[in-house]
Amino acid sequence: MTEASPSNLDLLTRLVCTGSENGYYNALERPDLSGQTPCLGSFLTKESGLGAVHRIRLIFNQKSFVSKEPLLFCLAKIIRSTPVTESHKEDKVRQEAYILVGQVCESADDLFTFVDLDKKVSESQKVGWGKGMRRLVNQWYESKTPRVLVSQVTKCKSARGWSHRDLIRQCHIPPGRKSKATSLVVSYLLSGKKEIGNYENSEEVEVKEVVSFLQALEALNVSNPEERELVRTLIEKHRFIERQIPSKLYKLVETYEGMIGHMSMEDLFQSIPKMALLGMLDKTAHQSSMVIERISNTDAVKEQKVNPIVILSALRKYTANRCKRWVRNGQLIKALQSAFDTSVQILPKLSGKSILIGVHLEGEGRKKLHVKGATYVTPAIASAHLIKFMHQTEVTATHVFFNERVQDLPINPQTPIVEILESLENCKVEDSNFDLAEPIKWAKQKRAKFENILVISDLKKVTSAQNFQDTVKQYRSEVFLPNCKVAVLGLSELTTIVADRKDLNLLEISGLNGSALKLLLHFFKGDLDFDTDKDDEAVCSDAQCTQNAL
Repeated sequence: MTEASPSNLDLLTRLVCTGSENGYYNALERPDLSGQTPCLGSFLTKESGLGAVHRIRLIFNQKSFVSKEPLLFCLAKIIRSTPVTESHKEDKVRQEAYILVGQVCESADDLFTFVDLDKKVSESQKVGWGKGMRRLVNQWYESKTPRVLVSQVTKCKSARGWSHRDLIRQCHIPPGRKSKATSLVVSYLLSGKKEIGNYENSEEVEVKEVVSFLQALEALNVSNPEERELVRTLIEKHRFIERQIPSKLYKLVETYEGMIGHMSMEDLFQSIPKMALLGMLDKTAHQSSMVIERISNTDAVKEQKVNPIVILSALRKYTANRCKRWVRNGQLIKALQSAFDTSVQILPKLSGKSILIGVHLEGEGRKKLHVKGATYVTPAIASAHLIKFMHQTEVTATHVFFNERVQDLPINPQTPIVEILESLENCKVEDSNFDLAEPIKWAKQKRAKFENILVISDLKKVTSAQNFQDTVKQYRSEVFLPNCKVAVLGLSELTTIVADRKDLNLLEISGLNGSALKLLLHFFKGDLDFDTDKDDEAVCSDAQCTQNAL
């Protein structure tokens, strides 16, 4: 990627990776993709369309994106807007795009998202359910084993105005086309629980498994809160998760007790406050030892790559206990802290890269502000942990605090998090008359070379967007680092003020969540930078995928 003249392919990459051609990511709001994607217009021909699909496949394979929605939107736009060829066999753009969509749509939620986006981008054309879309939906249901399929469709029964019944009817999926067990799942989605009885006497193992699963699910749906033991047994035996369980049962201890052994690590951390509210994490509660044992499993934290922001949010909310609704369990806090440390250790490495970290926090009001997207986390705590995260990525870091002037922070990679927080809190802020460009001006004056610059602030203030962008360009020019990457992270505001469509090495983030941290590290690592050689590899991959699918 070059700074001077970004190509449409580079802008497409940024759109897929961040949700915006401008390089702006909002941690709380879904990206507004309608009418904000001019770069896509250049890919609506046969030749350029293939290039776009190849690039999107490469991004998907490398997991350089933070959300599937922009990726699926771009594929929907290419599919619906590329000129139609005379023969389906010659329509390679749509063929490869649909194959990629099939790989991206791993869950029912993904499938509903694509169908919704497909209809929205083709609304003015009033496009129906063509051969490619029908094949995609058919393959989604028929490519899965019956046990996987029934689990998927009951985790997400409907979304974005679409249900499984809608898709099955629109695509004319015949219930008896696949195996008998798959036929049962499709019939159940079309006609409901009455279909289960038609398969109860089957001797096929797969059918018996699906019947047992659906009967348990229906029993759970009609159960009442008094049947506590039944609820726990059904959830534990069939490994139901929260999305499959009726909301009327969410207040039961037995509901969460049944899920503790099999819920994902991320779901477990996010459920900590709820379980604490139910008294399950008190020292005397037997469930607390079960939870502590699971979150102490460092191998599981590493294997599932739990984002440290997820654990930090759970830890902060549990320890804050603002309404005094539970008694804090010291062993649980220690286990949460240990899990957090493990999650930080597995962050991707930026080995050897130099980085300037500039932090600004408001004075009297700083403790009243909270981070958008990270519950119960203050800007000071978030800033301290972000500094520690960067240390863990093995960078060579310089730290400064800035207001109207810039001052060094006495921080190094060995500085404990408590001392980092203390250093930030002790910095005197005379007033809030500051500019986000100050750390960059400071680096320019000192002619200090940094491959990456991270500007962290609770609030976002600049003299003007143009002034900030010019400062960045001047710095790069004077220190001879044209590809120096600059990221601006506004913790407590959700507005965009410095994003620049023409600068591929400038990233702006509002708020902080797991996806924002992931994007930030991808950006600094260079995972958003793609070249022709990588695209050539993707072309070969696409050709193989097309051959296998046909």
